[in-house]
Amino acid sequence: MLIAAGPLWAGPKITSLPSWGTATTGVPGAVELATDAETVTGTSDAVVTTPGNITAKMAAPGAIGGTTPAAGTFTNLNADEGKFGATTRVTINDGANEDGITFGSLGTATKGIDFNASGLTGATDYPYYFNSSNYWTASGNLRATNFLVGNLYDAGNTRSILSGVTTAQNDVILNSDVAYNNTITAISTLGNALVGNKTPVGIWAGDGVSNGTTTITDVGGAAHGLSLAAGDMVHIQNSTTAADEGVYRVVSDDGTSVVVDRALSGSNTNLSVTFYKDVIGVFGTDGTNGQRIMNYSHQDKPLQIGGDVLDATANMGAEDVLIGNVLGFVNRDTEPGGALTNGIIIYAEDSTDTTSSLSLRLEQAVEDIGTFTESHKIKVQINGTWYWIQLDAV
Repeated sequence: MLIAAGPLWAGPKITSLPSWGTATTGVPGAVELATDAETVTGTSDAVVTTPGNITAKMAAPGAIGGTTPAAGTFTNLNADEGKFGATTRVTINDGANEDGITFGSLGTATKGIDFNASGLTGATDYPYYFNSSNYWTASGNLRATNFLVGNLYDAGNTRSILSGVTTAQNDVILNSDVAYNNTITAISTLGNALVGNKTPVGIWAGDGVSNGTTTITDVGGAAHGLSLAAGDMVHIQNSTTAADEGVYRVVSDDGTSVVVDRALSGSNTNLSVTFYKDVIGVFGTDGTNGQRIMNYSHQDKPLQIGGDVLDATANMGAEDVLIGNVLGFVNRDTEPGGALTNGIIIYAEDSTDTTSSLSLRLEQAVEDIGTFTESHKIKVQINGTWYWIQLDAV
């Protein structure tokens, strides 16, 4: 049986399929899907990224704003081992009553913020800057309007605390007004405390020369170019002969050879020397002898203790001590056990009638009077009355 089949499509006759061009930003068309590698590279504009490519791109995002630097706003910015680029500038703002930067655990890291390779090095570079009265310079100066400190430590370096506006004269005040709190400056045999002019006259950075005498010179015996004078301080901080390290006093200087107060034992060419003037030093014990206070005067004048004004002095040098006005002594509990080598001891002690009087301990022994021919006399005042003491010239 034959059945005649009618047409299945009654619409317009299809003569060809539509021809789709390549899609552009303004015209729909056919597209090619991007691979993960093309998405990560991020340079082609002929392929299209899909959600499936996002994971690969986030694993290697590249520099944000690296082509054209731009600002970014982040709710939270977390980084494990990331680094900001050399030209990146980060500005941190936060909401009210929120901390600006909070560190979580840094694990085994040994530095929280490392400025070592930052390029900040000078006195006008500020790793920390709040305002013109509160900052920390890269050269080591710390300035604060009010400075509260538990421990301030800097191994082997000179550091300054610049005075803040604590008084009209910008004084630096070390405060120990809380009960049982002391202000202590730690000193040791080679770690001294200096008061006075903090600016060195000059430095020999590891090239000073000693020859086993009291004379030291700069490298090669050249003119050192420093304005030194008798009485200045010489601090030898490094020497092959460790026993020569310490503090000395300038006795004389001719512009080339510096003569100090005592001989160095070694002959070395690597002395690190710093010269200071007009400072008072407090020096620690060597384990055998006591502490020492010494004056280093560029005028080669003595350390004055007491007195309302500085007295004009002659025939006394920076190594001497001048007592201004009255010098008093309080009774010793016991008499000194012996004489002071190359010196005398002056003190007060009760006599046999339990009244205090002048006492002397001398290296010179008391001699029998023998023949005494008075030829000279000198006045002394005792308890308001002047007396003559007769003398027999030796």
